[in-house]
Amino acid sequence: MMRLWIWLAIAFVVPGGIVPSAAQELPVPPPPEQSAPAKPIAEPNGQITGMVICSDTHRPARGAMVMIGGLPGSDGGQREVMTRVGLDGRYTADHLGPGEYAVMAFFPGYLSPMAGVVSGPMNDSDPKKMRELLAKNGTVVVKGTETETFDVTLTRGAAISGRVLYADGSPAAQVVIDVEDTNAKSDPKVSPGDSIDVDALMRTMFTHQSLGTNDQGRFRITGLAAGTYRVSAVQSVGGSMGPEMGDGFGEMLGGVSDSGALHFYSGDTIHKTAAKKYELRSGDEVADIDITIPETLFHRVSGSVHAMNGEAIGMATLRLTDAADETLVFSSKLRQDGTFEFPTVPPGTYMLSSTEVKTFRVASPREKGAVDPPPLHYEDMKVAVIVKDGDVADVQMSLKERAATDEEKSAESQPPGLRK
Repeated sequence: MMRLWIWLAIAFVVPGGIVPSAAQELPVPPPPEQSAPAKPIAEPNGQITGMVICSDTHRPARGAMVMIGGLPGSDGGQREVMTRVGLDGRYTADHLGPGEYAVMAFFPGYLSPMAGVVSGPMNDSDPKKMRELLAKNGTVVVKGTETETFDVTLTRGAAISGRVLYADGSPAAQVVIDVEDTNAKSDPKVSPGDSIDVDALMRTMFTHQSLGTNDQGRFRITGLAAGTYRVSAVQSVGGSMGPEMGDGFGEMLGGVSDSGALHFYSGDTIHKTAAKKYELRSGDEVADIDITIPETLFHRVSGSVHAMNGEAIGMATLRLTDAADETLVFSSKLRQDGTFEFPTVPPGTYMLSSTEVKTFRVASPREKGAVDPPPLHYEDMKVAVIVKDGDVADVQMSLKERAATDEEKSAESQPPGLRK
């Protein structure tokens, strides 16, 4: 959720929002004539303090990160505070205005307050949902200048560790590790690329946990909630880095949605249904999870798409889906010359499908004010593709023209800037 993202990732990192640097000289408007002297505004002086304790050791969580922020819908005057637990196990947040606050603590190896939380689209800003999420571990109300107490007890999470190697024995460094709770419920309205693993993000940002492998191909993921997990190494095999892979941001978000990436699961398989699963309880630790990436496994699938009416196809989305495992899908866009390519496909039987196929047309002659005719649409098509011991070339798709749907006609009647 966008507001959750901002509240957690920005408000605490830059308390008070974006502030001009001292070097900037901002114009100061002259005071209005005969104006009365401005009365000083009293600074809020409420305070929240408390202890942060580890439930398994009953010792202070020294150095834990504590974040405090006003809840949506609460009274005005709140501010966001980020502080750390001292050697005595105590934290303190000062200068808080009246209102209701959530207090969250993050500590390596322990469950975060966001355990199991996966946000929806980034524009989801429902204040009610956000409030319920932030208040699930309790809240504290600041009424005036008095000091309120709120203690936090942290629960030890589960941990997994292991190593990722290539088939030739060399370590697979900088590979994102995806830890998926098999029992987690996903929102069918939200595609994986539009969601964010908030728990993984918080653990990465505030406990300095890496979700990738080091130079020796080793990884260790801690603070996991109890559940049944699949573990995979996510390797970009297409030769290009999508925005999700750039500068570690995919790691922070808890996964990678790069279309050129493959999941290699524990149990040395690329099929999710065949992956080894791990039952984890709070405090459990599973070590020596080894994953091998067979770098020579892949083959190239290429071909072309054309229309039966002789028109050149202008746009199409192509998907190559494993016939035995619908979770294994490769995506590609049609090139301008009508050809396509899937550069890294493992052996198997696949179904190649085309969707969103259309041909754009321009007015002829091209005069000022001329209106382009609507695009031509084509029927979706599926073709079986078998990949064995080598590349598969010259796969042909010949598409039949069809009438545009009412929805397509409506969208195409919109001004260019408003079309989806």
